Amino acid sequence: MAGGQPKLRSDRNRGNAGKGRPKGVPNKATADIKAVASQYTDEAMTILAKLMRTADSDATKLGAVKEILDRAYGKPKQSVDANVAATFTRIVNEIVDPAIPE
Repeated sequence: MAGGQPKLRSDRNRGNAGKGRPKGVPNKATADIKAVASQYTDEAMTILAKLMRTADSDATKLGAVKEILDRAYGKPKQSVDANVAATFTRIVNEIVDPAIPE
């Protein structure tokens, strides 16, 4: 802290700036797995469609429908209820000189 100035919150993680994988660059660790898995996409979708149409269980049909729609349109956004009641307590520290009466 030069000049007695406290660090701002926004400066907290500046030491990590420029480190790691830049945005938009594929993850090399999972690239091989994705390449192998993508070979089965057509077959997997065919199986999901068959389950959707012919499964005995409604739960299985529903699961297949959800998986197909998630892949076609993405998973639906989830809403969060942020109505939160909060109580705050103020804590004050005082330095008291016992030689000076209050």
